[in-house]
Amino acid sequence: MKTFVKTLIILSYTLLLGTLIFLEFYNSRLLPILIPQLIITFLISYPASRLYFRKMNNDRERLIEKIYFDRITGLPNREKLRLDSARSDSVLYLINIDSFKEVNDFYGNAVGDAVIQSLAKRLRSLARSSHSRLFDGVELYKLEIDEFAFLFNYSPDIERVHRTADVIIEMVNDYPFQVENTEITITITLGVASVNDKELLEEFSIRTPGILAQADMALKRAKEKHASFLVYHHAMDIPREYAENIRWTHEVKQSIKEDRVFPYYQPIINNRTGLIEKFECLMRIIDEEENIIYPETFLKISKRSRQYPTLSRIMLRKIIREMKNTTKDYSFNISVEDIQNRDTVMFIRRILENHWKEAPRIIFEILESENIEGVPEVPEFIRLVKDYGCSIALDDFGTGYSNFNYIMALEVDLIKIDASIIRNLDSDKNAMAIAETIVGFARRTGTRTVAEYVHSQEIYDIVRSIGIDYSQGFFLGKPESDSTRVEIRTEAIPSVSGR
Repeated sequence: MKTFVKTLIILSYTLLLGTLIFLEFYNSRLLPILIPQLIITFLISYPASRLYFRKMNNDRERLIEKIYFDRITGLPNREKLRLDSARSDSVLYLINIDSFKEVNDFYGNAVGDAVIQSLAKRLRSLARSSHSRLFDGVELYKLEIDEFAFLFNYSPDIERVHRTADVIIEMVNDYPFQVENTEITITITLGVASVNDKELLEEFSIRTPGILAQADMALKRAKEKHASFLVYHHAMDIPREYAENIRWTHEVKQSIKEDRVFPYYQPIINNRTGLIEKFECLMRIIDEEENIIYPETFLKISKRSRQYPTLSRIMLRKIIREMKNTTKDYSFNISVEDIQNRDTVMFIRRILENHWKEAPRIIFEILESENIEGVPEVPEFIRLVKDYGCSIALDDFGTGYSNFNYIMALEVDLIKIDASIIRNLDSDKNAMAIAETIVGFARRTGTRTVAEYVHSQEIYDIVRSIGIDYSQGFFLGKPESDSTRVEIRTEAIPSVSGR
């Protein structure tokens, strides 16, 4: 139909144009003869033109609706908010549903959509409620899957800002939604901004319009602090944080490209013999000026920038190479992200197959603090590597859930008692009680124990006295890039010094 209308219009106007040219250059006296032809041309082309341009207008309206309005709720979306928030004297509230993915996962996407629609209606109704004076001149937007926004057109008034935020939170958190005879309770977190600080944003190359970027920042901080809402202020300094994230993402990428990622080896001492029996392999990056960069600087960023699996593979390759120089055991930290990454697990499997002689000396350390109990891939991974003779250590034990039954089910070989417990053994009775409980459990199950963060002679003596099998810490030996050159503090170790 569309092609037919276009063709009809083109033919009609071509005929009309040809007629006019003929009249101009040949004989204007033929005009009376050609008038009927002109009338016919007009009668044919005019309705077709109206039909065509009406369709063009409808297409334009549909395109605008698609660009600027949300499909589920019909509300204006983030793109529309970007345009509207450019005006001055406005206050923006970003409204994010907490853990909305869990609603979709548990009840299904259809129920999730129904909750979104119900929430949109409830937020719209605020302008007609007993709080209507607070919501005078407000526009509601639907941004992401789980995010709405209110844009108020008034000058910032901190008392009104706080009162409005309290009303929004109360109207959502305190009243469950009824969907398909099911009562569903959700909670929300708000990020509020009332200042367009464009100079600050331009300084750090943040291209998002000022007030929207600031509300995003406030929402992020509110989530981190588990606050119901926060109002943006300069002290948050999130633009600088964004710039640092970009810088360190680039630094990690360059370090991988230029082969500047290395394992450093910290000795683990057998408390009975006083000898080095194992090494923990700690990740380090060497920057372009030969400075050592520690994991707390780049590890979190590498995970969020999806570079962590590559770092893990580099580490394992280099550890295997180092193992060929000694007969010691080497422990390697592996995260839940690694275990859930199919490519990384397949890489580990190939490494173990190709280096089966070294495999029985590899210890995979899994962080207890990563809530591994709810991750089905963890026991599968443990079974896989144990088939090649590898051992499993549970790192930072005592910081997480510490479910002893689950530990028994995993059949771990080593429990590494967390530094927060070990470093206070000489001054905290609770720390001592926890350590003794862990040691007692380990003995009954045939699991060996390691004390992390042994930082003094007093702590080392206590660790040995309560029966912990191994010790590790800067007091006994610092990490080195070559495990064959690691030195330990022999005078502190009775079995070595002869005390």
